[in-house]
Order: sequence, then structure tokens, then C-alpha cells
Amino acid sequence: LMVSIEEKTPLYFWFKLAFLVWCFSPITKGASKIANLQVMEVVGDFFFKSKPTTPRGAARFDFNEPPVRDRPKGSGALAEAEVRNARNSRDNRHNEKPRKDSAKSDFKLSKESLDICSKLDKYTLILINKFPAKVIEANHNKKGGVHTDLSKASTTHGWKETKKGWVKKKAKVQAIIKIGKGDSFKFPILEDAHFGKTKFSERLIRKLIRFETLFPLQDTYIDVSPAAVDKLLVDLKLAPGMAMPRARHDFAEMESNSSMSRLFFYGPGAPFVKELASDDPNIHLGPFVVDFAEDAKRSVRLGFREYGARVHFSPKQELTAIYDYHERELVKPGDPHWEHAKCLVRNNFGMRMTFINHLIHTHLCCANTTVNAMINNLSPDNPIRRLLTVFTFRTSYINSAAAESLTPELSMSHRCSALTYASLVGAMQEGIQDCQIFRPFPQWVEGKELIKMAKVGRFPFLEDGLNYYNTIRKFVQAWIQTSVDTNYLDDRNLAQLRDFYYEIKTKCLDFSYQPPHFSLDAAQDLITQFIFNVTGYHELVGSLVDFACSLRHCSARCRPGATTNDLQSFLMCAAVAALTSIRTPPLMSDFPNFFAKDGAPEWEIKVWAAFQKDLGELVVLNKKKNASRPHPFRYFQPDQLECS
Repeated sequence: LMVSIEEKTPLYFWFKLAFLVWCFSPITKGASKIANLQVMEVVGDFFFKSKPTTPRGAARFDFNEPPVRDRPKGSGALAEAEVRNARNSRDNRHNEKPRKDSAKSDFKLSKESLDICSKLDKYTLILINKFPAKVIEANHNKKGGVHTDLSKASTTHGWKETKKGWVKKKAKVQAIIKIGKGDSFKFPILEDAHFGKTKFSERLIRKLIRFETLFPLQDTYIDVSPAAVDKLLVDLKLAPGMAMPRARHDFAEMESNSSMSRLFFYGPGAPFVKELASDDPNIHLGPFVVDFAEDAKRSVRLGFREYGARVHFSPKQELTAIYDYHERELVKPGDPHWEHAKCLVRNNFGMRMTFINHLIHTHLCCANTTVNAMINNLSPDNPIRRLLTVFTFRTSYINSAAAESLTPELSMSHRCSALTYASLVGAMQEGIQDCQIFRPFPQWVEGKELIKMAKVGRFPFLEDGLNYYNTIRKFVQAWIQTSVDTNYLDDRNLAQLRDFYYEIKTKCLDFSYQPPHFSLDAAQDLITQFIFNVTGYHELVGSLVDFACSLRHCSARCRPGATTNDLQSFLMCAAVAALTSIRTPPLMSDFPNFFAKDGAPEWEIKVWAAFQKDLGELVVLNKKKNASRPHPFRYFQPDQLECS
């Protein structure tokens, strides 16, 4: 029997099995020991003394509440929870004092920072203790890759070279992201062409921190000043310029009326700005609106308030009113609930931008769909695959991390937001169904007044976006036309391009926008939009460090009546910002080991060099425009972008 087992099963399988038994056995409790040791490195073993257990789904400040995942509306539990929060969270735990000889940490925490950490849950402590150091190390060692890493080997995944040419083989799937039930919400993640499969140890850690027995869902509220949080970020090396990248734009705060206008007209909130019809009943509040109505129906966990707000702006981009969908109240500047209404908007924006526009639309619907279609249909010598290889570098590796870190129950997105998991899944599913990520960018903005503003430099999202999009399209046209002229895009490669296009079009049947039938022009539009999405648009929607690096900015959930951000949610957002900041090669790179190498045509260097020249001219133009704008807008500035 032993011989049979050893012949059929690799030895490492038994080591994994033994480790898992040790982790989850009720006798050894190995996983609990690992988790406790990790947390003790931050705050010492005092953290585990006399700590009450929180029911799953209940707020941390409410130790006696039954396990409630979906709080019924109108139950009155919110006000009671706030009272219990003040009593239990501030009084009981505030008196706990750490034993100085037991605290161990990778960082030198001040007394104030240590006191804040002592009130946090184990899950948040793991994030803010271990992840910053790993991110700093990864960036220092250039783990995200450099421009010299791209080579012929980066293009061969899913194919095998033989004497007769390239032969397709089955690409290995390393993870499958399932957002609810149904094939429409399923995203297979292939092994990364350059970085390979995610390490078993990394996948195990991501699973362990979602293990409810070790890290229960504990929502906490801690009253702390923005200055103390800034000091905590520095102590933990999580501040901008450390684990988090330096912000591209200086938002000193996002609490004032003017800063909210900047967020939506000169910042990452620009994709949400729409123009009201002239006969709309709310036109008297201003022609421009940001509407998060779809989030008003989502159920939230105990202790938090519902999402859902509509923001109105005047022709001069001034904030005029906010409609609170749950309270059914129109709030204007000077009203008693004005500051709370703005806090609701900031956090609704933070939740939707991070988990829908960034994760669902850009990473899964666009990047993952395209890289899978590329590997499945385009051989390594196909000129379109060689073009796309630059812009898909490390994509599968990053998306495989999202499979464990951001989409499952008890993942960062679930804990960071106020949503119950069923509501989070519903929001993500609707995000997939409403996705228009492959629609050409010139069709994104339709309002006449918004187009007029862009022409006079008052809506740079559209103005700079069009300039960047047209620069990319010129490059893609030149690449494809040269491929045709040199017979590099022959009948075989053209047939592969058609199959590539239709695989994406088939996936888009699940989205609200479907590309037209195949033609070379349609393929050029699709490839142009893909490059635009994974470079410039990804910089915009993934700019967490711009809008989530201070307690005075945005997080992803809001408490009833709150005017400032939730510390626990903010710290998780900061951790996500750090994790997504591992740098890939800059867009403006020459990739010397890739273009015109290993039998590839010499014209690749010429076409890429012309693209780099156009990007350089665009940098000069953007800087000139930013010098005369009320606020700079660098999200589509090529020298600020990464290649993927």
C-alpha cells in the first residue's frame, strides 16, 4: 500500500496535508498559534487577555448582539449600537494597558500608535504589520519586473514550439474567481507568462486570513485624530512614499465643498460625472450630477448606515446639494446634516471606485478577459500578441491575488466595506452586467456641456483622455498596418486575430456593451481601448493613494451621523493601496530584450520608437495645460504611467 501511495502521490502532497492537519486540528491549533504570533509582533500578548469574542457579522463594539448579517431597516439598532460603541469600545478597552516587555514589532511604534493598535482586530493588525514591509522589499528588489525582463519567453505561455512551428497547448488555470453563481460571473485566471504560478505559501496565507475561526468579522470604531493616524502610518511604514507610493496629486483634504468639486471634476471621480437632461426635475440644482442610486438598495452590517447619494453641481462646478436616498432628504450647504452627507458621498465613492471600477471593470472584465483571449488564440510569433505582451505583463499574477484577497467572503473588500457579503456579491454582479469597459473612450462622455468644458480646459478627464486615446490609436494603426505591409499579419495570423477578437466579444455578451463584428478597424478600436484601460484609466481608478492616504480623504463605509472616516476601513484601504503599488515597468521604456529580438522583425523598434516620441510630446503638452488649470490632472500623463 505504501509503495502504491508513493508511486501515485508526490511526497510534497503529504507534507502539505500534514501541515494543514497541524493548522486546523482542534488539538494542535497550529493556525491559531501562527495568527497569534503574527499579531503579538505588533501589540504583544496583552491583546489576547480577556478579549471578548464578537459574533460573526456584529459590530465589535456590540459584544452581546446576536449574529446578525443583514440588519432589518428601521430596527433602531443603529442608535443603540452607537451608545454601546461609546460604552464598550472607548471605556472598557481604553483602560487596557500593554505590558512593555511583551510587545515586539518590526517597527518602532510610539505609545499613541501602540494604543491605537491595541484596539484593532487581528485581521487589520496582520495587514498593517506584515504587508508594508513586504511591499517595500518587493519594490526595492523590483519584484514587479523591469523593462529588461520582457523577452521571447514572455510570449510563449499556452504554446509549444516545434519544427513545424508553434502548436497550441492547454494553458494552465491557477485560479477561478467566482462571483456568485453562473458562468457569467466566472473568471478563470491563467498562470502568468512571466511570473508563473503564485507560490503555495502565498495562497495559503491568503486563505488563512479569511478563516473565520482565526479572524472573525469584527467591525470596530475607534475615535482618533487625523494627526494620530498620520503618525501611525509613518510608524508602520505605510505612509505615502514608504509602502504606499507618493500621491500623484496633492489632496490636502476632501472634506470641504471645493475639494469635493475637485474630486469629481479634476480627480478620480470624473468618470462618475453625468449631465442632466434639460427637462430633468432636478435641473434647478445644476446641470451636472454624480448618482450612486444603485447602491441605496444594498444591505449593510450592523453599526453602519446605508449607501446611496446623488450629488449636484452648478455650471461653475460648485457643490449645490446632496440627496440622501436612504433618509429621503435633500441636503444643502449649511443644513445640519451637510457634513455627514459629504462623508457619505466620499465613502460611497471610495467603495464603488475600488471594488467595481477598479477591480471588476479594469482587472477582471478588461485585463483578464484580454490576456486569456491572447494566450488562447494568438501564437507567440503573431504580431498582435507581441504588441499585447507589453501591456499584459504580470496581469495574471496580480489577478490571481485578487482571487483570494478581494472577492471571497471575509476578504478585504468584504471587511473594508459596510456591505453584507450577499450585497457585495450583488454589487459586483451588477458591475459586470453594467460594464462598458470596451466601449471606445470617445463615446464615454455624451453631455454637450461636459464636452464644452473639456474644450476650455475645465474637464481634463475628457480633454487629456482624448489626447492619450488618439496617441494610442495612432500607434496601434501603425503596428497593424506595418504588419500587413510586411506580410507579417498573414492569413494564419489574421485568422488568429479574428478568434482572439470573438473570444472577447463572446465574453462581452455578459456586459452591457458588446463590440461590433470583426474587422481590422474594429480590432484596432478594441486593442486601443484595452491599452487605454490598463495604462491611463487604470492609473485613474487605481489611484487609491490619491484619495485614501489620509483619514480626511475617503474610505469605503460610513457610520450613522459620521463626519469623518472609519479608521478600521481606512487602514484596510491603505493596505490595499500599498499592495497594488508594486511597480511594473514604466510605459515609456524601450524593452531592449523584446522588440526585434529572437527573429522578430526590425520594424518593431521603429514603430515603438515613434510611439515613444508621441508620448514624450504628450507629456510636454499635459504639463503646459496643467500649468494653467486650477488643479493639475496627471492621470493620463505618459511619464507617470506603467506599461500594464
